[in-house]
Formats: sequence, C-alpha cells, structure tokens
Amino acid sequence: MAIDEEINNREGMAMSLNNIGNILSVQGNSSGSLEYYKRALAIDEELGIKQGIAVEVSNIGGIYLVQGNTAKALEYYERSLKLYSEIDDKYGLADAYTSIGSVYQQEGNKSLALEYHKEALSVFKELEMPQGVASSEHTIGIFYLRQGD
Repeated sequence: MAIDEEINNREGMAMSLNNIGNILSVQGNSSGSLEYYKRALAIDEELGIKQGIAVEVSNIGGIYLVQGNTAKALEYYERSLKLYSEIDDKYGLADAYTSIGSVYQQEGNKSLALEYHKEALSVFKELEMPQGVASSEHTIGIFYLRQGD
C-alpha cells in the first residue's frame, strides 16, 4: 500500500485496500473491513474499473449479510450481479447468484433462494467447476430435504 501510494498507483491502492478489507473481515472486524472496501470502491469507481467495483460491492454485500442487514446485502449483491454480467465474468456471476440465494435463504424466502442457487449451479456446470457444482448441489439438496422431498 505504501509503495502504491508513493508512486500514485491508484489501481494498486484499490487492490491493497480491498486486500486489507479481506484480512479485517477474516479477523472478524466487519466495520473495519467495510471501511477499507468502501475506500477501494471509491478509487475503482473513479478509475472506472468494473472488475474491481464488482469485487468490492460483492465484498461489501458480504459484510452487510454477516451484520444481518439483508436489505443492504441484497442491494450490493444485485449490483455485483449486474456488473459481472456486463463484463461477462461467469465465475463472478455464479458467486453473485450464490450470494443472492444466501440472502433470500437468510430472509426465509425459500423459493427465491432456490431459484438463485439453481442459477449458480447452471453457471458452475457451464464453467465445468466441480467444486462449485458440488457446493450448489449440496445447498439445493438441503432445501429439498427441509421441504421433505
């Protein structure tokens, strides 16, 4: 971060800020991570770096979800879904579908949660990512199990 600041590498600064946010998140410091993600987001928005913006708004959505603010989480996850679609980032799309499904799951909206998890499964299959397929199928299986099916 210090080197990026010294040479005025704004893109590098945004990546460093995002990474610091990740570390703080893992450490359980959600308010600190949120601050760093938002600082990174501001830089990437200024530079117009859609990939960075998509990652940061997804990370911000994750913090809001952990904090129990499902409305804010959904707002940021939907924004990331739109951005990943615009830049044709299939893995990002699958991640956004999964995240949105998790919000609906936490809110108790089983039908929408299932719909989004199925969308994620479809993308993971398209990408031939067995780990993503397995995770999505597991989540979908739990939904059906809880419904007695």
